[in-house]
Order: sequence, then C-alpha cells, then structure tokens
Amino acid sequence: MTDEDIARQIAEDPDAPPDLSDAPPELVRVIHPPGGVNVRGIRAKLDLTQEEFAGRFGFSVNHLRDWEQGRTQPDASTQILLLVIEREPELVAAVVAQKSVGWSA
Repeated sequence: MTDEDIARQIAEDPDAPPDLSDAPPELVRVIHPPGGVNVRGIRAKLDLTQEEFAGRFGFSVNHLRDWEQGRTQPDASTQILLLVIEREPELVAAVVAQKSVGWSA
C-alpha cells in the first residue's frame, strides 16, 4: 500500500479526525484530559519534535516520552509549567535559554 493509498483512505473515512498538521498554531486547540496535561498535544501545537521540545524547555527526552506514552504523568509543578509553555512558549524558552548560560534570579 502506498502513501497515496493511505491518504486516500483517510480522506474517505468520515470518522477520521481532520488533518491539522498544516494548521497555524493559533488555530489548534489542545484538549487536556481530566486531571492531567496533554503533553503530546502541546508539543504538536508548537510543531516541535520530542528532542526539540525537551531541549527548548529543559526536559529530559525520556521523561517526555514517558508522559506522551502514558507510562508516567508529570508532577503538579511540571503540569503547571507545561500549561504556561502552551500559552507563552517563547517566554519560557527565553527564560530557559538565559538560565542555561548562567543567568540567575
């Protein structure tokens, strides 16, 4: 089966969710599960790989994979940080970048 065959089948399936991979980030809304954070959704909204997301925001790639695959959940403080990243990613990235070059509060 070719990629074109797969794409055609997806397009013809009325139950398939819309393809939002090309949607501008401001039009993508991340839905969070009750009592948790949709880490994969936040990362996808920012159009970053796991390695890029982890590096930009100071997370371990292994922790990120565990969160996304449901093996573990981020602790409460990390969930709050992830929600801030969802709303203000450039601000958080700038603070992390400053901290990594020796900036301190």
